[in-house]
Amino acid sequence: MIEPVLLLKLIHVVSSAVLFCGVFSTALILTLARGSEALGAVAGLLHRAGIVTAVAMVVQPLTGIWLIVVLEDAAMQPWLVLAYVLYVAAAGLWSVALAATRRLAAAGGRDMTVYSRARLLSWLATGAVVVIYFLMLTQPALWGKAG
Repeated sequence: MIEPVLLLKLIHVVSSAVLFCGVFSTALILTLARGSEALGAVAGLLHRAGIVTAVAMVVQPLTGIWLIVVLEDAAMQPWLVLAYVLYVAAAGLWSVALAATRRLAAAGGRDMTVYSRARLLSWLATGAVVVIYFLMLTQPALWGKAG
C-alpha cells in the first residue's frame, strides 16, 4: 500500500505536469497553427481541452497547501511566496488565453488580434510555470533563508 504523503506528492507532481502540458500545448499549438485555415477549429479544440488543465489548476493549490500542512513546512518561505505569485499570474494569464481561444473559434480563426493575445498570454503562462518548477527544485534563498 502506498503511503498517504507519497500519494499526495504524486498527485501534486502529476497535476503540475498536466498543468504545464496544458499551458505549453496551448501556446505551441496556437503558434504552429498561425495562418492555417483550420485555426478556428484548432482554437475550439484547445478551448475544450482546457477543461483538463483547469482541473489541474484547482488540484495544484489544494495539494500544495495539504503538503505544507502535512509536512509542517513554513508556508511563507520566500521561494514559496514567489511561487504563489507566479501561480496566480500563470492561472490568470492562461484563463484569459483560454477565453480568447473560445472567441477565436467563434470568429472562425480570423480575428488575429484575439489570436495574438491568446498566443502571447499562453507563452507568458508557460514561462511562469517553468519558473515555478525552477523554484520548487532549487528552493533558492531569495530575500531570506532557503528551504
